[in-house]
Amino acid sequence: LGDVYKRQELVTDDLEEAFFKSEKEQALRKAIQLLKPIQKERLIKYYFEGKSSRQIAKEEGVAYSAVDNSIATALKNLRKFLI
Repeated sequence: LGDVYKRQELVTDDLEEAFFKSEKEQALRKAIQLLKPIQKERLIKYYFEGKSSRQIAKEEGVAYSAVDNSIATALKNLRKFLI
């Protein structure tokens, strides 16, 4: 019977963890939508597509420092939106 309670606790913990993870992901998606379009595009390319700032800069025909600054600003804005 003790094993049943332990398994039940594990399942409950897993469900709670999944719920909170889902809530955090939803909040992050909403916050990303609030970014300026260029910040959003660059952030997605960098973090979700795995492109470097140099690759993004080359694609866009801009200096990589502009991409770095844009991503840094996007992250600052996300922190503001999520607090």
